[in-house]
Amino acid sequence: MKRTAILSLALCLALAGCAGPAAPAASSGPAGAASAESAAAAAPALRDLLPARNAYCPGTEGVYLTGTPDGEALVGTVLRWDTGEQTVLCSEPGCSHDSDSCPAWLGALSAGAQGRVLEAGGRLYWLALDESGCTVTVSGTAGGPRTPLADLPVTDLQSAYTDGEFLYLLWVRDSYETLLTRLDPVTGETADCAVRTGSAWPIGTWGDRVVVEDTQGGVAALAPDGTVTPLAVPDGAMALRADSGRLYAAVADGSGLTLTARPLDTPDAAPETLAELPGCDPVGAALGPVYGGQLELVVSEARQVRAYWVGTGGGMQELPAVTMKDGTSPRPAEIHTGNDQWLWVTTGLRDETFTAIHDDGTLYTATRPVELTGLTTPADLADPDAAPRPCTRLGE
Repeated sequence: MKRTAILSLALCLALAGCAGPAAPAASSGPAGAASAESAAAAAPALRDLLPARNAYCPGTEGVYLTGTPDGEALVGTVLRWDTGEQTVLCSEPGCSHDSDSCPAWLGALSAGAQGRVLEAGGRLYWLALDESGCTVTVSGTAGGPRTPLADLPVTDLQSAYTDGEFLYLLWVRDSYETLLTRLDPVTGETADCAVRTGSAWPIGTWGDRVVVEDTQGGVAALAPDGTVTPLAVPDGAMALRADSGRLYAAVADGSGLTLTARPLDTPDAAPETLAELPGCDPVGAALGPVYGGQLELVVSEARQVRAYWVGTGGGMQELPAVTMKDGTSPRPAEIHTGNDQWLWVTTGLRDETFTAIHDDGTLYTATRPVELTGLTTPADLADPDAAPRPCTRLGE
């Protein structure tokens, strides 16, 4: 079976992903002020599963993501739904955000720092990772002072999600085992719940379980009680997504591509056909999360890439292609992440000129592409006349 992993399409902590019901605002007091009841009230806050290198986590106020204001410091930021502006999660007057004195500091890129900021239960959970492990701290949703919660041996983070009571981290140890670790968001206590041999990545959640696919094409659900449940997938499946209690599959059968869905708790149920692309000759496919009752199907053929907005109850619209920059072929806009109200999408590219230094000390200039993004709604995504609202990233 040939299958394309969902990595760039807001798949991982899309974790793999993240915005759920609106949570009440929280103060920036200590983690001890949070209760298990308040954490459970926002279940599930993390919905999309996103790969660690694309740390985009939607929340109540906007998308939480890392930023590098000076090209070296890694800090926590938010790109706000209401304004489209990315700002550092720091309110200290005159702060340059370039050292650990900044409340939003997550580390230095030169030291191999990675980071993630997650909203769950009306609080922000900050994950600062480097070669030695992962430090988890907690703050209010506006950032500010952070209270230590846990130190974990996690270095190769795949995803994180919540069932409303606990946080779960999916990570790879020694490139050999994929572990599911449960973290109590109040006490900081941890427990390794499930282990799967080999490297795997998340394709969705199923209640308190995470559904993963491995490098051999196997699919399984990892449960907090340690149970690993293998899941059957259709022959010819090129892309999979577990969402809202169903397994979605893009299946190639030699005469076209079909998108099907079946309940995860009824493995023998006949799959429901949601969309058909007869005559399609795909070389790859990908499925995004469900947003507002729709999910994105991206199909790669020999000379083109097309995307479709498919309803979970059926019905399909082809998404308009976007010209990223002059002289390039139009292609579907990428959905980075979102929720049932908002989507953060790519709208184009622009060239940026920068100056750097050769090894011999001489200066040179070059250009590099810079991504342009915007905010739209699930209802407007397929409307070619409904242009996304432009976003302003750090440094723009």
